[in-house]
Amino acid sequence: ALAQDGTIVQTPLIAGGSGFVVQTPGTNSWTFTATGPQLIVQCAGFGVPSGNTISHVRSGGSAFSTLDRVSGTAQSFINGQITSGSGAVWIVNPNGMTVSATAVSTVGSMNLAAGSIVNADFLAGTRRFVGRTTVAHQGRITAVGPVAIVGAKVTNSGPIGLSSAQSVSIVAGRGTIELPLTPADPQAFFTVTYDPSIPLADPATGLVNSGNITVAAGGAIRLGATHGYTTAIRNTGTLEAVNGEIRLTAPGERVEQSGDALRCGVLGVDAGLFATSGDVIADSQLVKASVELTGNTRFTGQTAAATSVRIEGTVTSASGIARDLSLNAASSVVTGDLGTSAGPLAAVSTDSGIELGANARVSSLAIGGTLSFRGASNAVFAPGGVALSGNIVKTDAGAFSIPIGALNFTGSGVQQIEATGADIGPSASAFAGSAPGVSLLDALDVPAGRSIAISDLSDNAAGSEAIYARRLTIATGASLSVGSSRILTLDATIDGSIDALARITVGNLVPLSVNASNCAGGNGSISVDATGATSVSWTGPGGYSSTSASISGLLPGQYIASISGPAGNAVLRVRVGSGPDTSAPVIASFPGSTSVPAGVGCVASMPDLRSQVVASDACGAPAIAQSIAPGTVLGLG
Repeated sequence: ALAQDGTIVQTPLIAGGSGFVVQTPGTNSWTFTATGPQLIVQCAGFGVPSGNTISHVRSGGSAFSTLDRVSGTAQSFINGQITSGSGAVWIVNPNGMTVSATAVSTVGSMNLAAGSIVNADFLAGTRRFVGRTTVAHQGRITAVGPVAIVGAKVTNSGPIGLSSAQSVSIVAGRGTIELPLTPADPQAFFTVTYDPSIPLADPATGLVNSGNITVAAGGAIRLGATHGYTTAIRNTGTLEAVNGEIRLTAPGERVEQSGDALRCGVLGVDAGLFATSGDVIADSQLVKASVELTGNTRFTGQTAAATSVRIEGTVTSASGIARDLSLNAASSVVTGDLGTSAGPLAAVSTDSGIELGANARVSSLAIGGTLSFRGASNAVFAPGGVALSGNIVKTDAGAFSIPIGALNFTGSGVQQIEATGADIGPSASAFAGSAPGVSLLDALDVPAGRSIAISDLSDNAAGSEAIYARRLTIATGASLSVGSSRILTLDATIDGSIDALARITVGNLVPLSVNASNCAGGNGSISVDATGATSVSWTGPGGYSSTSASISGLLPGQYIASISGPAGNAVLRVRVGSGPDTSAPVIASFPGSTSVPAGVGCVASMPDLRSQVVASDACGAPAIAQSIAPGTVLGLG
C-alpha cells in the first residue's frame, strides 16, 4: 500500500493572482485554473492520491505559473498525477513532501520545495525558499523548462527528463536557498543563507540522487549542498547533459560520485573532497577539490579524449587500496599530490602530457606526452618506472627528482629534460650519503635509436648539468647531449654503475663514451673514449690525478675530468660508489696474547687493543671492532 495515500487537497483558497479551483465530483482530482499569468492557491493540506490528478491550466492564455502552498502542519504525499501543459508548477510545503514511484508529473516546469516562500518572490519569479525539511522524490518528472527540488535534505530516485536545453537543479541546505534561473557563475548556481535554528534529524547526507536525470543537448544538471552534512552530495544515478554542463557544488564538503554515471560537455566540481570511480565523462573538466578514488577511474571525453582535465587538489586512493587512474585528455593538470603514502595510486596513465604541482606516489606512470613540474619542489616515486614519450619540463624554480623507478624514454625524435633555474635531484653532497629512496633515479635507460637532450639544469652551480642515478644506461645507437659550455655530472653512487655505451655530447666537444664501475673488490674504474680530444686531465679524492682517458684502481668518490678538444672544452664529473665489497681486508699486524693484572677483588678491566691493529682495504679504511668491549670487567681466568 502507498504511504498516506489518503492525503488530499484540503480547503484550497485563492491567496494571490487570479483564478479558481474546481474538484472533480466523486474524486480527489482538482483543476486549478489561472485567469492571469499567476495564481497562488493556499491549502490547509495538499496531496494527490493514486488514480487522481491535479491539473493546472490557464484560461485565455498559455504561459502561467501556479503556486500550491501548504499552510497546515501535515506533510504532502503525492502518489497520482500532476499536469500543467506549458505552465510552471510550484509546490511548497514547510512540513516536507514524499513523491512516490507511482507519481507522474507532466509539466512545463516545476519547483518542489520542503520549505516556505513569500508571495512577492513567487510573483517576481524569484526561486527563493527557506529549506526546512525533506523532499523524498521517487516519481517521474517530464518537463520542458527548468526543474528545481530544494529542502534541508533531498533524495531523488526517480527519472527526471527535460526536452529543452534548460536546467535541473537539486539543492539541500538549511536556511534561505536561492537559485537564479541564469546564474552569473554556473558553478555558484545557488546561495544558502544558513540558519542553525533549523533542525536536521539526519545530517549524514544532504542530497542523494540515485535516479536518472537527463536534459536536452546543451542543458544543465546542477546538484548542490552546503552546511553541516557528513556527505553533502552522493550520486549513484545517471546524469546526462550531452554537450551541456554538470555542476556538483558543495564548497569544503564531501561529494561522492560512483559508477559510469556522468556524461556532459562541461563538468565543474567545487567541493572539499570528490570521491569517484568508473568513467567520468566530460569534454572539459574542472575539479576544484581533492579527489579520492573509490575504484579504478578514468577521466575522458564524450566521444574521444577530453579537451582538458584540471584537478585543483590531491588525488589519492580510498582506504589505502591502490587504484588505477587514467587521464584521457589533451591536457591534464593535478595541482596537488598524485597519490600519497597513505593513499598511493596503482598504474597511472595519460593520453598526452601532464603537469604536476607537487609529488607523485604511484606504482607506475605512463605519460603519452610531456611531464611538466610546477611548484617549489617535486618528486615522483614510481617503483614500476616512468614511461615517457614526451619531454620533462620544470616550469619554475625549485628542485625536482624521480627517486624510485626507471625513467624510460619511448617517444620518437629528440626528447628534452628542461628545467630553467631548477635542480634535477638533490645536490652532489646530499646525494653522496643518501639511501636509494632519495636518489634522482633508480635507473635512467636511453634505448637504442633514442636521443635525449638535457638543458638548463642549475644543479646548485651555474653552467652545470647533472644526472644522479643508481644506474645509467645509454644503449648503442642512442645519445645523450648536454648544452654548450656545461658541466655534466654522472653519479651512480649507491651500488650502481654507469654504462654509457654510446655517445655523450658535452657542448661542442667531441662525443664521449663513458663507463664507470663502483669500487667492488677494491678497484673502481672509469673508462672514457675521448677520441679526438686533445687532452684529458682527471682529479679525484685524496689528491688523485691522471692524464689518461681511462682510469682504474679508484677509491669511492667524485672524479672530475677537464677535457679539451678542437671544438671547445668541457668538464665531466663521474662519481664512483662504494659498491658491494667482495675482497677481504689485509691485516698487517695485530696484538698477541696479553695478560692483565688483577686488582682489588680479583677483577680487571678489559683494555682497548684496537689501536694495535694495522689493516687496510681497497675501498677505504676498514672498521675495526673488539669482541670483548673495552672497559668490560673480567674475573680471574
